[in-house]
Amino acid sequence: MKYPKKIRILGKEYQIKYVKHIEKGKVVAQHWYGEGIIKIATITSNNKKRCKDEIITSIIHESLHAINNRTNLSENKNTNLNEEQVTRLSTAIQALLTDNPKLKKLL
Repeated sequence: MKYPKKIRILGKEYQIKYVKHIEKGKVVAQHWYGEGIIKIATITSNNKKRCKDEIITSIIHESLHAINNRTNLSENKNTNLNEEQVTRLSTAIQALLTDNPKLKKLL
């Protein structure tokens, strides 16, 4: 499967870089808002290849962080999405699209 190399999030273009590992050990994805870069690890910290669903969930996860920044939620800590919320939402969105192929086709 070919993964996207670029995505647009609320008008800002992000370059997606697929790397074997991210510098911070167990981290499997990161986004840099100012630079417009999302990095996705293709190998786990245990040196196992990540499956398609894991990579897609990571893209969604980092996109949610970017949306959080773009919508200025992060200016107020009371409304800022925390890491656990982003993880739960990204997993739920991935499942929504996987479990509903007709919805996915509409996109």
